[in-house]
Amino acid sequence: MNRPLVITLIGWLGIIAGLLQLGTLGYLMFSDKQGPVMPDNLGMARIAFSLLGVVASFSLLCGQRWARIYLTVSMLVSAVSLWVFPGQLLAVYSAAYVQAIALLSSGIMLFLLCLLYSPAANLFFRPRKDPVPFNHYDTVRQFVLLLAFAAIGYGGYASWDIAKRGETAPPKIDPNAPRPIRTFTNTNGATMQARLIYFDGAQVIIERADGTRFNNPIGLYSAADQAYIRKESGR
Repeated sequence: MNRPLVITLIGWLGIIAGLLQLGTLGYLMFSDKQGPVMPDNLGMARIAFSLLGVVASFSLLCGQRWARIYLTVSMLVSAVSLWVFPGQLLAVYSAAYVQAIALLSSGIMLFLLCLLYSPAANLFFRPRKDPVPFNHYDTVRQFVLLLAFAAIGYGGYASWDIAKRGETAPPKIDPNAPRPIRTFTNTNGATMQARLIYFDGAQVIIERADGTRFNNPIGLYSAADQAYIRKESGR
């Protein structure tokens, strides 16, 4: 059976996105952009997952069913993580803009999932001995597709509206009234001179004297630093 156009598009989109992410992660790992509080093993794990995404996208083009399952789980996890762990986005953008981007991205991922499980795609990935395509999920797929378009529409409008109002950046911090610069130490013993900017209970944003910000999970810091962060933020 010929490969459906939607599978070709999703496969090549995954390959291109994965390669771009690999290049970005490689640059960040082998430069000082991540800062000493970012351990090498975390960067290597991200590179490994990006590489696996490229392999899965290529396998998708070859009709491998495991690749469709992997990409499904990967997109769902990515969509959820944008809401649960906004992470480094909060260091660059305002909370409202991050939520709008998360909604837009979730809608796009749901739309891609609907394409990934379209009747043509189901026929392409069905077991070769099965003469009947399993396309009885059309009602659910159409409902999810409706949700995807709603999320894309609202998320796109919200992000455009926030950008139009110039509210994409996080709140300005008065340099004359921030927390003092101190030494932060990670679990590997690496140190950095910075000030605490933000803590949401999971992610910590610190800022060096030159204005460079770093966003990391609180578990990356020493016990003493964790106690200081929780005390200063009231969490």
